[in-house]
Amino acid sequence: MPKPLILDPKASCRQNAQRLLGENLQQFFECLQAIPNSDDPELIHQARMAWRRSRVLWRLFQPVDTLGSPWGELSPLLKPLGLVRDLDVARLETRPQRLKAAPLSPAYLWAQQALQRLSDSARLQLIDQIATLQPPKLHHLTHWLAALQIQPQHPKSWARARARKWVEALTRSYEEAQIQTFSAKRWHLVRLRAKRLRYGIEALGPLLPRKWAKLWHHRARQLQIRLGLERDALRLTELLQCTSCPPKRTHDSPPPPSCS
Repeated sequence: MPKPLILDPKASCRQNAQRLLGENLQQFFECLQAIPNSDDPELIHQARMAWRRSRVLWRLFQPVDTLGSPWGELSPLLKPLGLVRDLDVARLETRPQRLKAAPLSPAYLWAQQALQRLSDSARLQLIDQIATLQPPKLHHLTHWLAALQIQPQHPKSWARARARKWVEALTRSYEEAQIQTFSAKRWHLVRLRAKRLRYGIEALGPLLPRKWAKLWHHRARQLQIRLGLERDALRLTELLQCTSCPPKRTHDSPPPPSCS
């Protein structure tokens, strides 16, 4: 697994932005290039992590974008990439864990077969989408990185201000989600902000107070994991309801969701 990329405290904001964004996007493209020739679920996972870190870095540095960012050109990949990852987690982690006492039961076998069919179809769609990435688009990305303009900042004050802002946003979202009527969207926002804080602290580590950064990184990671497990369980139900022969719903089951 690639290590988190860390800011160089001796480099300028512009140099850090170009290096960190460039290396994260390089990881993203390397994973994409390998996916058509491998069914290793870790490639999907690493591609999504590299993309998320790139987006966090974009918000961190807030560059003056003179050429137009690559997000629009790459965004069509995100939906099929996310679906394949959801199916990998459902069939390899969530479903086996929930039915580990009866791995050869008809319900387990049916679920695994249904998820495998969905996964095969989603993977083919993702590979087709990857094939649309033409060299000119990648060439544009190189020029885009070279042209980035970053407002000069005092490194430590800038890093601490950004980190405090992420902590405040996560805390606010968490408190709102707790006191209001349950909403999957609100808790999804909490999870996204936990990821943003975690990845941001990893990048800014050398410029943040060590104890503070360690504490909030741990809190963000634990919250992300807990909410991720809950989300995976709900997503499993959603995906099985997208099959041709879904199991009968119980009174406690959530309403039929979208497979998108």
